[in-house]
Amino acid sequence: EELNGGFTLEMKYPLKGSHSEYIIPGNIIVAKPNHKQLRQPFRINQVKRSLSNSIVVYANHISYDMSGYSIREARSYNSLGETITAMNAMDWSGNGAAYHGFTFSTDMSSNQPFKMPGIQTLKSWMGGQEGSIIDVYGGEWEYDNFDCFLTSRRGKDTGIRISYGKTLAEYEKEMTNVAYSHLCAYWQKSDETMYGNLVATGIECTFRVMYIDASNDFEEKPTTAQLDTVASGQISKMEMNAQTITVTPAQIGNDVLGIGDGVLICYETVFSTRVIKTVWDALAGVYKSLELGSRKEGIADTIKTLSASGKSTGEIKTKTVSGTPNSYGCLNTNLPMDCIVVSAKTPTDDYDNNTAMITPFVAGGVWWIRATSWRDGWSAVTSSLSVTVYYI
Repeated sequence: EELNGGFTLEMKYPLKGSHSEYIIPGNIIVAKPNHKQLRQPFRINQVKRSLSNSIVVYANHISYDMSGYSIREARSYNSLGETITAMNAMDWSGNGAAYHGFTFSTDMSSNQPFKMPGIQTLKSWMGGQEGSIIDVYGGEWEYDNFDCFLTSRRGKDTGIRISYGKTLAEYEKEMTNVAYSHLCAYWQKSDETMYGNLVATGIECTFRVMYIDASNDFEEKPTTAQLDTVASGQISKMEMNAQTITVTPAQIGNDVLGIGDGVLICYETVFSTRVIKTVWDALAGVYKSLELGSRKEGIADTIKTLSASGKSTGEIKTKTVSGTPNSYGCLNTNLPMDCIVVSAKTPTDDYDNNTAMITPFVAGGVWWIRATSWRDGWSAVTSSLSVTVYYI
């Protein structure tokens, strides 16, 4: 199962097995998909014969049936609650074919209107296209047989730490483009140059800054905040592949993780990530692998989400965070994760004129900062410090 993605079953079965005659497209296989849920129905959509006197069966979760439930006319509703109510009231029982009554519920609320054009399917309403429920309201779908539940977040922050060389046997960063950890906008006219602050991109990678020429954006000398706004606007335009880590249960010890659960990765830096894909062995009753990663959102997408939920984005605010970081150089800002941390900085003279790098990240539902300083290499700052955080 993938978070807001595929939910499928794959099975090998003897070609001359006692039930092989029933393994045909359209029939249903019932199997347990993870360590939490009970058995789920998966409808067979393809059967192939392999070279080893067996067949390979591919099946989709019963929720895929909604791809065949057509909605001909355009619909519009005033809120998420009204949309969910309308979906529960839909009925296809008069078409003379087998019809399963799916139910829909949510723990979210929003007064954002929902509109969909005609000639759609119930499944396309839920996600996967512009204007769908996921696109308009956000959230994550959870399927339990014929029950479909839209929640603001699946799983929970577990506090489990996965460390390179300890619980994490191998960490491969999958990137096809050059990654930048920070952006910095600058303005230059004649002999005068003005630089903005380093703005974190949210991409977990080694320290690397991309400078953006904003000279043509301003006739007069801009403020630092204006330059930071230019840099922030570029984040959503950066095409970066999400970094993923694949681990096996043996690599995380006795801890049990499920889809959507949050963990901390300790590798070059400390950052939070989530379980975005699980592979479950239904016969052995154990996970074969867990894929960790994060759904990347640009600043523009985050602002859109906040606006859709009725929260005011407002102007950039500042907060001074003081204290002693932990051994990784991390300090809790106590700012909730629905804020947008634009940048954070500390006076360079706190570190004998050596530059201090402040990197924001989210863990446990709040924003943290990690402080590192350059002394023949980047190292964690563990002494008392004061940081100014710029946020929306």
